[in-house]
Amino acid sequence: MARLSPVRLLLTNALVLVCALGRAGAQGAPPNPEQLAKLVAPIALYPDPLVAQVLPASTQPLEIFEAADSVANGKRPSEDVASKWDPAVQALLSYPTVLKMMRDKIEWTQQLGQAFATDQGAVLAAIQSVRAQASKAGNLKSTPQQTVTTKSNTIIIEPASPDVIYVPQYNPVAILQPAPYYAYSPLMTFGLGFGSTMTWPFAPPSARTSALTSSGLSKGKLLTATASASRIASTTASVK
Repeated sequence: MARLSPVRLLLTNALVLVCALGRAGAQGAPPNPEQLAKLVAPIALYPDPLVAQVLPASTQPLEIFEAADSVANGKRPSEDVASKWDPAVQALLSYPTVLKMMRDKIEWTQQLGQAFATDQGAVLAAIQSVRAQASKAGNLKSTPQQTVTTKSNTIIIEPASPDVIYVPQYNPVAILQPAPYYAYSPLMTFGLGFGSTMTWPFAPPSARTSALTSSGLSKGKLLTATASASRIASTTASVK
């Protein structure tokens, strides 16, 4: 059996402790819709293809830690290293800012992954609830970077261009309230776009073109699941 390097061993032990503490704190009742909405808010307004990678990737916190470190400061992991990671984590190699956020907030990542593994439908309903609140507040609308549409009470966010995905940046609390009259800039901004047909740097063309469906939760499945969960989200919103 191959021995773990001292750094990986230390990292593994640290994350095992984090996960153990997370499980210990989650032994009570499962999170309610309001708690889930707060949990998913940081990524709820991401384009659907990106959400479809973030959710399953969050169930692999150790790999997220390793992948984020591997692309820090413009570095690239070796093909041998990257091939051992979950396909969703590999896909996020093209989104270093997302990996960094998930690494810096590793406890949140672990909680999101745990919630997603426990009840995917509830997580997707929470995402729809957050989108509905942001839309009602006037802060979720189509932009040159992404297109926002509603179909059967399901809010769909897609890249404006199929070849480029922009990662929105926003305050997950402020975005749910109408912008104050003195606001001089939008509550949601965008940085550089990332090629949506690129996953990890080593993928052959055939794998790159199917990158967004490589995880267990493809874009189509995400939209189907959110459609079936939208009634739950609608009920949650009406209760509030």
